[in-house]
Amino acid sequence: MGACGYQNTPPNSTFFVSQNRLQLGLSQPSLIVESEASEGSMKYVDFCLQAKHKLFVYYFCP
Repeated sequence: MGACGYQNTPPNSTFFVSQNRLQLGLSQPSLIVESEASEGSMKYVDFCLQAKHKLFVYYFCP
């Protein structure tokens, strides 16, 4: 299933930032699991810090 429940809809990267803000507003705490320090995950961390939103990070390094 694609974005917004439509089948065969490819992901559109222009909506990722607004999608992150929406997910932040709908959740209580946020969790980032084993993510690279990519631009998208760091933007989400910035959103959490600006909104004083609880953020948990799980990173396993053997």
